[in-house]
Amino acid sequence: MINDFLRAQIKNQFQQMKGKDPNYSLRAHAQQLGISPGSYSEFVSGRRRISDKKALEIARKLQLDPAAQELLEQLASSERVVLPDEQFQMIRDWHYFAILSLLECHTPPTSNEEISQRLGLTRELTDTSIQKLIEMKLLYQNADGSLAITGLSYFTNDGIPSTVIRSAHHEGLKLAAKAIDEIATDERDFTSLTFSGNSRQIAKAKKEVRRCLDKVSQIMGHSQKDQVYRLSIQLFPLLKTKESL
Repeated sequence: MINDFLRAQIKNQFQQMKGKDPNYSLRAHAQQLGISPGSYSEFVSGRRRISDKKALEIARKLQLDPAAQELLEQLASSERVVLPDEQFQMIRDWHYFAILSLLECHTPPTSNEEISQRLGLTRELTDTSIQKLIEMKLLYQNADGSLAITGLSYFTNDGIPSTVIRSAHHEGLKLAAKAIDEIATDERDFTSLTFSGNSRQIAKAKKEVRRCLDKVSQIMGHSQKDQVYRLSIQLFPLLKTKESL
């Protein structure tokens, strides 16, 4: 988590230094942070990760503002946080996580207006959504107004029945249905499988589905990111149970 936020802070500081001095180089910035130019390039491009301890060492040399430094230390000591239903309701719609993903791209948007245009959102919706993401510490606004993802990771608890989560699932299905009509087949994939199975293995199957999602995300995010994707896998029984009859 800390790697994503630190990477954004390094990029932001370099752009500021470059604005003041057009001759300022990546090599000079790497030297200032106490890392080799090769390690600097690999880290900033997302090809390399560093330990939380090393990240905090670099952060101190960045001389971040107190709020950013505090957030980095929080990220270094945090694990994934279970998101309660009432908080998930704030960001259940697809565009919140799409905004976060867009800001991870190799050429991220530089303004709220650009975010709204690239995702097809109204400016008002974009502004309010970004503010909510900042309040939940999923986004951080730098002193110059630029946005950085913090890398703080939330997830919802599958075991809790929730009308909010069901609503989010319905929204996801609407997006998928829209993609069938609007996205060319060579740019998307819709595959289904009907099979007989043992219902007592559902918990194990759900874990495998999540591993699959993580693996695809790693494959697609291996090099420079230039698009935002949504991946959904539906697994549900077709036979009527005695309770549903």
